[in-house]
Amino acid sequence: MFKDRNEAGKLLVDTISNLDLSNAIVLAIPRGGVIVASEIAKAYHLPLKLIFIKKVGHPDNPEYSIGAIGQGGKAITLDSDYSENEIVHQIRTARLKMRKQMDVYGHSYSESNLKNKIVFLVDDGAATGNSILLAVKELRNFPVEKIIALLPVCPLDTFKKITKVVDDLICLEIPLNFNAVGQFYENFDQVDDEKIMLILK
Repeated sequence: MFKDRNEAGKLLVDTISNLDLSNAIVLAIPRGGVIVASEIAKAYHLPLKLIFIKKVGHPDNPEYSIGAIGQGGKAITLDSDYSENEIVHQIRTARLKMRKQMDVYGHSYSESNLKNKIVFLVDDGAATGNSILLAVKELRNFPVEKIIALLPVCPLDTFKKITKVVDDLICLEIPLNFNAVGQFYENFDQVDDEKIMLILK
């Protein structure tokens, strides 16, 4: 159980202390991932940029992910019993939310940020892993040296999926009993825009 996202970030800091960080960048998935990533960027004086990935919510339960869409336009969706029209509607909704975030936050990564860099890809946890998988898919279009995913928590099946697509995955907790990321935080409050902007400044 993590006290909050800041504590999770500080715990991840120690896991990469033996790596050469002279050519590294931290990429955070908003919103919660920005808080975790900020602790890593701050500890090692690394640049912090955002990679915008938005969860595609289930038609009956928007909090449950049936896929993800990325800022580069790519999308992944899981098998679903719902019609194509319903899925397209959910993707369109996710895209609108992502564009709004991009307009508000800025600080998006660019190819020049990533060239020959070790990329630390950070979120506050992964349930299905859709967001991380899509982020990696987008990053592979650029000449990065290495992609290392840093997560406080994810279930074993998700850990295995992510491990297949990254150069390394560091995850602090891989619980057998996993229902949701927030289950492993004492404080998992919604992160507001003001807090994100303060971190980025």
